[in-house]
Amino acid sequence: MTINNTVISLSMTSSQALMALFDEKAEKCLASVAWDNLDGVELAPLLDEKYKEILSSANSSGFKYEITKVFGVEGPGSFTGLRISSAFLKASQQRFRFLW
Repeated sequence: MTINNTVISLSMTSSQALMALFDEKAEKCLASVAWDNLDGVELAPLLDEKYKEILSSANSSGFKYEITKVFGVEGPGSFTGLRISSAFLKASQQRFRFLW
């Protein structure tokens, strides 16, 4: 099975959060998931759930994807959303082989 390098992006700068998985050159969206970015929701477990959902969706096509790059939106946006999304992407370095 061929392993394809991918880029994951995360934006939590508005009331609608978005996570997307792109091909290595970020030219084609392989999978995406959007959800309401609600105050008071436990964001860390939710991000992990959305990550698993997006990877499962992409891998269901019969290809194997490995995340090698990340893209995070810096703002403007709510402080909590930016802080949590930044922390999630930074913590994910240990889970994935990121090229920063």
